[in-house]
Amino acid sequence: MKSFFRAAYAELWAAAHRRQIRMALLAVALVSGLRVFASWLIYSGASSASHQNLWPRFAEGAQTGLIVAELLALVILAGSLPREAAAGVLRDPLSRGASRAVHLLARVKVALTLPLVFALEAVLVSFLTALLFFDGGHVVASPMGASDDPIVIASFDSWLTERNVPIDNLALWVKRLDEGMTEQEASAAVGLPVFDFDSGDDFKDEFWELIPIFQFSEAEVRNGVFLGLLSGLPAFMVLGLFALFLSVLFRTGALASGIALASLFLYGGFFAGEYDDIAPYVFMSWLPGNGAMSVLENAGALADGFNDVAAPDPASLLIAHWAAAATGLVFVCASLLLFRKRAL
Repeated sequence: MKSFFRAAYAELWAAAHRRQIRMALLAVALVSGLRVFASWLIYSGASSASHQNLWPRFAEGAQTGLIVAELLALVILAGSLPREAAAGVLRDPLSRGASRAVHLLARVKVALTLPLVFALEAVLVSFLTALLFFDGGHVVASPMGASDDPIVIASFDSWLTERNVPIDNLALWVKRLDEGMTEQEASAAVGLPVFDFDSGDDFKDEFWELIPIFQFSEAEVRNGVFLGLLSGLPAFMVLGLFALFLSVLFRTGALASGIALASLFLYGGFFAGEYDDIAPYVFMSWLPGNGAMSVLENAGALADGFNDVAAPDPASLLIAHWAAAATGLVFVCASLLLFRKRAL
């Protein structure tokens, strides 16, 4: 065990000090943050309240960052071992008493850790950027046929501001009324004051058509986005093991990285749609960024107000996780067998 921990520490230290990985971390951070910032520029004047909600913009930024992270993880992990073998770097740890199996298991640890670091960075940067530019809240849709009279709209906005009433909470309040609650019960359930509709200067009749339509609660979309992130992590980690397997299989880093990228693009572009009956069992289908069945992408669409998106089936997710674990084990075993006979 001592030799494994020594080799694992050496591999992690080398990865932390590798310029290629530092540049990749910078790229993931920039892409994640800039995607959220671009959404703020695009939707800053949007009429739909869901477009200005924190959660869909966070999911959008995180997915974009993860797309880049998956590509970079493939290139880095698939190309590292052949390049080190060509440079003679691999002979040093093996000459110090570490067996080939221990050395490869240490690289397995790096192959599992690097995707987690990339994913954590994409999530943190996109969330903090979304928090800077957007506000959270329930998902609502703009009402159909609402008045476009600027005087009425300005009066309604003034009414909301004076009473400190969030418009998404007002939409939820109306939904509770439609469900049969009284005005007092709905106000207590939503956390709004009891409105005085008998007062002539309080709530005007034309305000009713300006109240947006409630779609999903903030808790629903928030939990859906975080479920999408967590559901994609096993597939992302197996992607790292897949890249490691290719690095052992091929002699040159360019060939290993090229095959890795081609596999991802070909599967996502052609095979995932053609063979949808086996897609749930393939780990690449569930990647949070490039996956054809990305739970994060569906959660982001749901948070953006698209109510025709199907929620993930818990049984399918469970099967996907077990299939990903089995696939990862196969990649590790195959890598160990191949590395035993690989010329260094």
